[in-house]
Amino acid sequence: MKQVQLFVAAVLALAMAGCGGSSGGRTPDVGTSTPRLEAVVRVQRTNLRDPQEYASFSDEELQDPQRVDSADLIDDTVFGIQDPENFQTGEQYVFQLVRYTSTGERIILPATFSTAGTQDAFGTLATNSGLFLAGDSAMTGPISVFADYQGQRYTAKMQIRERQARVIGAVYVEGTDAPADGVAVEFYNETGLVLGRATTAYDGTFRASLPTTATRFSVDADSLGTRYYRSFVLNGTRYIAEDPDCRAVLEPIVNGTQRVAEIQVTTRVAGQAGPAADGCSDGGGDDL
Repeated sequence: MKQVQLFVAAVLALAMAGCGGSSGGRTPDVGTSTPRLEAVVRVQRTNLRDPQEYASFSDEELQDPQRVDSADLIDDTVFGIQDPENFQTGEQYVFQLVRYTSTGERIILPATFSTAGTQDAFGTLATNSGLFLAGDSAMTGPISVFADYQGQRYTAKMQIRERQARVIGAVYVEGTDAPADGVAVEFYNETGLVLGRATTAYDGTFRASLPTTATRFSVDADSLGTRYYRSFVLNGTRYIAEDPDCRAVLEPIVNGTQRVAEIQVTTRVAGQAGPAADGCSDGGGDDL
């Protein structure tokens, strides 16, 4: 059976949010937040009008936002939030300036969009709609994207990479149903070289762009801040986030899209030592 439930839920959630409804599912309790600039994955298909038809498509078809022929662009379907530093060539996204209420309602603000310097060589950005069409050239480093709203400017970084494998997943708070946003997941090869990095969105999800040589991953300890202990849990095993010898094994990557198991982080309790890490050779420590 094809596993497309995650993205079906994202379709329905973002469609409702775009109309001013509740986002549903695992909802972040973030209050009426400061506006933030996000990018959403936009896949256009002619035959995705009925949710019952989603099961007839493979994960790769649903999760790969390549542009299709303009004659086929009838329905616009949004499939979740994308880290803009993990765009790939030939893909399309929509930048949105949004804020969230305490109930998780996602409110899209009428901003105008631009980039720092010229970006014609890498794609086109529609000033009013925020639609970004990536070109065929990868960037050597990120550039800034701006959203202007009511005299204020909001910024995000964007980078387009060569087309390679997608690894998707989510980070949640252990023992709760709450997503952990702003947590960076890093991916490494066998020698410990960092090959990619993706930061979780407001709903805890991430979508990384990686070469097939990635074999391990970890959570960036600094991104956990003071909110969480400097460790993470995968399939019931705890790893030390800042220990290079304590990284989780990544299933072999093939070209296309694959999902990693849910990652959990643990809320820090003042005055209490962190839980021991059983996924490391030394068993972890008390100052996680």
